Amino acid sequence: AGLALARRLGQEQWIHSFSGNLGYVALRLGEWDAGVHELESALADTHDALDRLLLVNNLVNLRAVRGEPYEGELAELVETASRHADPSTETFVLESRGWVSLAAGRLEEARERWRAMANADATATAVWAWTARISLWLGDLDGARMDGARYWELMPHGGAVDVVHHGIIAGTMGLEGDRAAAAHRYRDVIRGLRELHLPIDEAILAIDIAYVLGSGDPLTIETTSSARATLAALNSGPLLGLLEAALARGPAQTGTMGTASVADRSRPASADASVT
Repeated sequence: AGLALARRLGQEQWIHSFSGNLGYVALRLGEWDAGVHELESALADTHDALDRLLLVNNLVNLRAVRGEPYEGELAELVETASRHADPSTETFVLESRGWVSLAAGRLEEARERWRAMANADATATAVWAWTARISLWLGDLDGARMDGARYWELMPHGGAVDVVHHGIIAGTMGLEGDRAAAAHRYRDVIRGLRELHLPIDEAILAIDIAYVLGSGDPLTIETTSSARATLAALNSGPLLGLLEAALARGPAQTGTMGTASVADRSRPASADASVT
């Protein structure tokens, strides 16, 4: 509604802001077609490099999880950041590079890029949840605890923040060896995500559960079925690849870093070599 009003009034700054943020929200809600459409529509009428940053940033992220080409947009982000040296412009590059790394299964690389983003930008506090989650996937209990604590300390509490926080706690419980307690808390998290209508969060939580509880656990089997349906409907080869890698690996072992990367099932390994 805000975007429609901004367009009717010809308020370009608000068009850029609403469209860019809509792209982020669309990614999380699974409304990927709508997100891509709005971002592309806004970019068609936006020519200033700095005005394009947020739009291009979120378009790269969506293209990465969809397994679509993103190289041109990512190259534009890198070029704009190089021409306008500023921590805020670098934040956009680091975030998108993190999504590219995650979609390709390069877990340690994604975590490194997102930690750099959070350390460079005091407002990028939400990304600590992602670095904590990747630490769970890698079997890095200390990393999950540390980044999960930063997320909880820096984010305003309530709603989805609380639910995501409980998901991280469930993961650390599992890595500590109390898988029954972890499974019990995971079920509460699933209910919370469904109440908030966050299907992508729920699908990614299934990856957490597979790594923490193992592929044979009843909760893993239950959540995997739902996650596969969600991700298949979105035609997300990269996220499906992450789920299958988690199921193949089995429960994470505390104190080990595990497999640093998984095979990218949707793109050649060198696809982003020129821009990453």
